[in-house]
Amino acid sequence: MAKHPEITPQDVKDAEDSLLSPLYNEMAEHGLTSEYLILKLIDELDAQDTKFAQEKGVFTDQKNVTAWQIRQRARQDAHKLRGDYPPTQISGPNGGPIPIHTEISDEERAVLKEHTRRIAQLEAERIAKKEPT
Repeated sequence: MAKHPEITPQDVKDAEDSLLSPLYNEMAEHGLTSEYLILKLIDELDAQDTKFAQEKGVFTDQKNVTAWQIRQRARQDAHKLRGDYPPTQISGPNGGPIPIHTEISDEERAVLKEHTRRIAQLEAERIAKKEPT
C-alpha cells in the first residue's frame, strides 16, 4: 500500500477554510457567527411589538402584543435551516435529471478513507483537549 503524507492540524484547518465560502468567513470576522445568529433567531421567535394609543395627537396608552409576523418568519427560517422542508425540485439539462458522476478509483477511495480517518482522529484529539475550533 502506498504511503501517504501525514496530515497535520494545519492541513485540516486549510481544508476547512477552503470548504467554507469567503462570505461565511467574512461574516464571522464581523461577529455574525452561527451562535450569534441562533441567539437572534431565538429572540425573533419570542418577538413582541408595542402598540400605542393616542387621542388628539397625545399618546394615552401603550400595550405589548405578540409580533406574530416576525415569529412566523423566524419559525420558517428555523425550519429551513434545520432542513425540515423537502428540497426544492431542480432539474438538469432539458428538464431532465441532473447528471452526477461519482466514479473514483480504488486508490482515490483509499486515500479519501485515510484522510477522513485522520481528520476524525485529529478532531477527537482536539475535543479531548477542549481546544477551540
